[in-house]
Amino acid sequence: MNVISEERPELLKPDLWSFRGEGNVNLVLSYIGGDHWASGMVLRLEKERKSDAEYIPSSFELITYARQTTQRLLGSKYVDSLALLQVKKDFLQDLAEMIQPLRTDHRKQQSLDTTKDVGILMRDHTQFKWPPALDMKFPSELCLELKLKWGFLPKGEVSPVKKQACRFCRMQAFRVARNKDYIPCSFCPLDVFSGDETRMVEAFQDLYRVPHTYMRAFVDGTAVDSCSDAFVTFISKFMRDDNKDSALDRLWTLAAKALKKDGILNLVKLHQSELDSLDIEVLYPLLLRHNVPLVNPNVENWKRIVETYLEKRVPSSSASAEALRQRLYEFCISTTLKDISIFVTMTEKLSDSVQPTDGDGAVGIGDQEYAFKVRVADLDLKSATKVKKYFEQDRDIVNDFVKSKSTRVCIS
Repeated sequence: MNVISEERPELLKPDLWSFRGEGNVNLVLSYIGGDHWASGMVLRLEKERKSDAEYIPSSFELITYARQTTQRLLGSKYVDSLALLQVKKDFLQDLAEMIQPLRTDHRKQQSLDTTKDVGILMRDHTQFKWPPALDMKFPSELCLELKLKWGFLPKGEVSPVKKQACRFCRMQAFRVARNKDYIPCSFCPLDVFSGDETRMVEAFQDLYRVPHTYMRAFVDGTAVDSCSDAFVTFISKFMRDDNKDSALDRLWTLAAKALKKDGILNLVKLHQSELDSLDIEVLYPLLLRHNVPLVNPNVENWKRIVETYLEKRVPSSSASAEALRQRLYEFCISTTLKDISIFVTMTEKLSDSVQPTDGDGAVGIGDQEYAFKVRVADLDLKSATKVKKYFEQDRDIVNDFVKSKSTRVCIS
């Protein structure tokens, strides 16, 4: 597969990049320079790996995997055509020094990997693209990054509590059992995936009260503390409502309307559930019984795996080694979809002639219309070698939920 590797030395200046954030494996920076080609882009760079780290795919493998799986399943509208940017050691060293004071203390032990020669370039989903010829000030942009996790309850022969409460809600008991200071979240992702506007708004209200890392807010491309007074003041202005509580409720209604009109949630929920039709509780013992190797396929083979899934070539009742190998890889893709970020970007609609070039449409709140777009990111390959770990964690989540004596019931 042809993966573009851009050689653009003019971009290799640390002051052209702003630290956006980081996860366990990567750092993300936003381009803030004046190059029109790079405007609205972010750069994802790998961090140093521990010597005993499990398999982590290369940047090339990640791009190939995303194109052959999530881009095929969700569509190119949602999943960017990613590219590689060639980087140099001195650029990475200077970047590492520049961003170190901005990183949280618990992340600083794992440095930027300055031996890499490429990073991943992708579109900054927190902002719109506007027509370049317009000489005007565009309205403020607000983006909500949502980590909605699992959108379904399993249907097969699994532990009864899995049909009582969704994975996310059962996970809250798991976290409390391991950290007495953890504040559980009453948010249920099934409410958002339901498509019922009332349930969706109530879910966003719950998520806002205890956001953890499941919701982040960006104003004009800059991350903001959604619990701060400054953010609430901005929302009052953005929603044209001086009452801060009702302004927030109008925002949640706007986000719900945009997601309903867009349709991404139905796609994600469908493929999450169908790719994980057996559930890890059933799948892992079958893999062991039939001696199916827990190894990753060649990266180019993901295309065939997705085609087999879409064409339903493997009967659901089949338990042959070949069929189970297909189920294993389908489970890995489902796990990717359970961990994606969904970006809902919104801005006040000015007129039919002045609109973002990448907008998906508009929704109304009262007498005001807002342009919006929905995109996805964090499409990382989930390794088949970790299936045992997934099985063990799944078992622990079930046990901790049972011990908690929770009466939580989730509605699909």
